[in-house]
Amino acid sequence: RVSDHAQEIKSGRKAPDVAEILIPGERSLRQRKKSLESGIEMLAEVWKHTVAIARDLGIESPALR
Repeated sequence: RVSDHAQEIKSGRKAPDVAEILIPGERSLRQRKKSLESGIEMLAEVWKHTVAIARDLGIESPALR
């Protein structure tokens, strides 16, 4: 029933210039899936600092893409 209700909301009339009605959490779920598939962007200085911390803890860091 929840899925039916969500679909009813998403298929409702949209405001002008609105392409899609999103359910709470839908945008972040899409971003999470995208990040898991293609990674995330990180500033070089942040990455260097992260690698240094990992090295100090004896953790091997992954290679850059």
